[in-house]
Amino acid sequence: MLINIVDIPSLFYDSYQQHLTIDAGKTWRQSALELYWAHVSPISQIQFMDRFNRSQRVSRGFERERYSFETDLERSLADLVEKACASEKNVHGYGIWENHIAPMVGIANELALVHRADAEVVRIATLLHDLAGIEDYTKAKEHHIHGAERARQLLGEAGYPARKIDLVVQSILHHRASIIMPKETAEEQCLADADALAHIGDVPSLFYVAYENKGLGFEDGQCWVRRKLTRDWQKMSELAKVRYSDQYNEVMNSFTC
Repeated sequence: MLINIVDIPSLFYDSYQQHLTIDAGKTWRQSALELYWAHVSPISQIQFMDRFNRSQRVSRGFERERYSFETDLERSLADLVEKACASEKNVHGYGIWENHIAPMVGIANELALVHRADAEVVRIATLLHDLAGIEDYTKAKEHHIHGAERARQLLGEAGYPARKIDLVVQSILHHRASIIMPKETAEEQCLADADALAHIGDVPSLFYVAYENKGLGFEDGQCWVRRKLTRDWQKMSELAKVRYSDQYNEVMNSFTC
């Protein structure tokens, strides 16, 4: 039974082979882990308690308290983005709000303190960074470019200060880990770091993409997830790496490839 508990990629593969949703997959994996654990001897439970707890955390994703917006502008932007995520036009599904954008706001707010950045700018950039691809999938490939334009439009209409609009726009333009771009401001680095950390904290969604959306086999799927997380981590700032190294190492130690 212990091999079923420590082999986290197999848990993901088995759950998504049943074509479960991301949330249903989390529930299935937690139930499976508890069932396996109940058949482990008390002596072995003591020895492997840390591994069991790690499997639980990684298989459900790292849970974070949602950020409570304090300004009318942020609340209105959050409402706009959430509605876009819930729209039938959004091919990514509502999970991109629940599992990526909403948790990412809290991460970005924490990182603003680490980088001494404008926290409001970073939170707004986080809300809007994927919006263009959510509203129109044809823009997804270059969503950083279209997203920057969309942010300038929305914030200009809201009367947001021009200097802060420029910071939001530049942050969105330079946030992608897959495209090497210089980070000239603390706000740009915050958004890029937060995007990468949101992926590290939500491994279930990445495995869902690998096994359900891409239809990859067991080995190819987990290796695809590992490569993506490695790439995200390598492009993060040293400040963020120091703060979140334990979480990253816990996730990466779960792979068998």
